Amino acid sequence: MAKKVGINAVVDAAAKRLKKIRDIPNYRDSQEYKVLNDKIKQHQWTTDDNNFLKLDTDEQIEIHQQLLYHGGSTRTKVISDMFEDQPWMQDIPSMGNVNKKGKPSRVKAKRAFGKIEDPSEIGYNDDVRYKGTQAKQAADRAYNLAEGTTGYDAVHTRLEELDSYLKEIIPNYNKESMFNELKRFNIRTVKDKLDKIAQMNAALKAKGITDPAELYSSGHGYSRAAGGPATARNYGFPELGKDNYKTQNRQDLSKADLEEIGIDTSWSMFVDRYLSDVHAANLVQKTDAQRYLKDTDLLDILSRKIDWKSALSKRIADQNNTV
Repeated sequence: MAKKVGINAVVDAAAKRLKKIRDIPNYRDSQEYKVLNDKIKQHQWTTDDNNFLKLDTDEQIEIHQQLLYHGGSTRTKVISDMFEDQPWMQDIPSMGNVNKKGKPSRVKAKRAFGKIEDPSEIGYNDDVRYKGTQAKQAADRAYNLAEGTTGYDAVHTRLEELDSYLKEIIPNYNKESMFNELKRFNIRTVKDKLDKIAQMNAALKAKGITDPAELYSSGHGYSRAAGGPATARNYGFPELGKDNYKTQNRQDLSKADLEEIGIDTSWSMFVDRYLSDVHAANLVQKTDAQRYLKDTDLLDILSRKIDWKSALSKRIADQNNTV
């Protein structure tokens, strides 16, 4: 029998979700706040030589998870402002750095804090493993194609695969020279996009807008987790914080649709596109979407304001009317 999903199921799920203290009106007067505050006071809270908060017992670990869950952040100021009669909190550089039973660790939630439904979803990674993960993510995000980055390895691999062909079609072809050409191009084009975002935010801040939800960040077309490269055709799309939050719960655009509109879904595609556009390598053929859609169209498509086929039809119609 098929499982029924409707308003009742939604209500049941919401009822099971542990309410966050910060969402309770006048939360400091609530019983939930008083109980947690009393639990905190029953323990001695200290730091280690690295200024990591020491969690020596299971109860301290549980309380720490509750603090982050109900506060919705690892930022010390957020938590200390919430529990203002706990002055020791102000001396902690970050609630995300802890010494868990003698082992330096980092907080690692199973998903974004806004989506967590129970304190138990907040876990910890030992510091060495966490730094390794962070290093891998940094290598994936790097757009400068420096040695040791994902882009450096992937671009070299693709050029090696194309070596014989490129020697035939490009006079005096040299693989390393081509890599440096690709590297310079990517640094310049990505930096241009990031600089534009910085300028947009500077203009907003000059008007007194400081809420992260109203400021821009650098969005991806094809996610980094899925293998999306840090190229100007995939990274650096200006994305308001509030729009990013809205699209987190929506299904990503398909890889085929992204490639149709000209988004790089791999470093290999970046290489092929550049060689085709600049050196007539004929490795990538431009689609109608790539020929007609403008950057503003891509932003609307990526933010789910319109699908690419509708955007393309509208753009072609506008051009025909102009002619």
